[in-house]
Amino acid sequence: MQFDFTTILMIAVLGVLVIFMIRNGRKRQKDALELQKKVVTGASVMTSFGVYATVKSIDEAENKVVLEISPKTTMTVARQAVVRVLDDVDAPAADESKK
Repeated sequence: MQFDFTTILMIAVLGVLVIFMIRNGRKRQKDALELQKKVVTGASVMTSFGVYATVKSIDEAENKVVLEISPKTTMTVARQAVVRVLDDVDAPAADESKK
């Protein structure tokens, strides 16, 4: 069975595309983990549906976050709904939330 130059080139291009897809997937996973580490009590966040809020509490077991969208108004969302942390909370505050 002989391979011509075109077949070898197509297989090489396919291999490069697969490598880039795997690399991009790992980068996205790493970014998602970093974002979830930044979601702590007191952080200002934006949800996937465009609501700006402050994190009041995080339920690790249920994978839920309670957000305060205005004074005395809260809502509970899935943790993955938080897509951006607007400002970083001081490290001591993050340590206190773990206690």
